[in-house]
Amino acid sequence: MNTIEFKIVKNHDQEWSGEYNAVRIFIDNKDLIDILRDFELEFAKKENNEDIAGAYGGMSPESIYENLTSKPNAENNKTVILECDCACSGCWDLLVEIIETEDEIIWTNFENIHRGPQSHNFWDYSSFKNFSFDKKAYYIELEKLKKLS
Repeated sequence: MNTIEFKIVKNHDQEWSGEYNAVRIFIDNKDLIDILRDFELEFAKKENNEDIAGAYGGMSPESIYENLTSKPNAENNKTVILECDCACSGCWDLLVEIIETEDEIIWTNFENIHRGPQSHNFWDYSSFKNFSFDKKAYYIELEKLKKLS
């Protein structure tokens, strides 16, 4: 099983020149953004644009808590867990399917909203590992996150 932790960091909004609290997701003590950057770099290099690999930022505590505890998008059964590093919702979001079993939570079927199967630059996450969390520990972390919201 993997471990998950939500950490609050200060983000700087490029458009409004303000600071805000954002949640960074750590899996097995590694920042998910760094894990994604390593995986996405191969795809970004093919586009001659390495800067877009892992170009995500954390969401507000309220937003990520709501996304992780609400029903997923009915169209694709996925949930937004990261947004663009420019802090614009819908700009460069990362989606994941969240499966709940009796004793675990699984994050699978990752997708960047602009590099999905219909994109001319499809980023295939099928070889990106799933993350499996102990259900009880996962919900304890969500409760900690709720208190920060």
